[in-house]
Amino acid sequence: MDGTQGSSKRGHYRFRYQLEPAGGKTALTMAAEIGGMGFLLELFGRFLLGSFKKAIISDLEAMAGYIEGSKKA
Repeated sequence: MDGTQGSSKRGHYRFRYQLEPAGGKTALTMAAEIGGMGFLLELFGRFLLGSFKKAIISDLEAMAGYIEGSKKA
């Protein structure tokens, strides 16, 4: 994504999703890269890394539940 179009007005966001078979199920892996934010925003972002990870894990778990049909959107 082009960060210049978002609220920060700068940077770039790249997300890669990979699906792989895993013991009769499908494993979803997500890799993210955020860059070009400038020194201060990148430094601040490092302090929030733990919170970002928790939010992403929660989102991926919700996606899995939706895909598996165990939860309603």
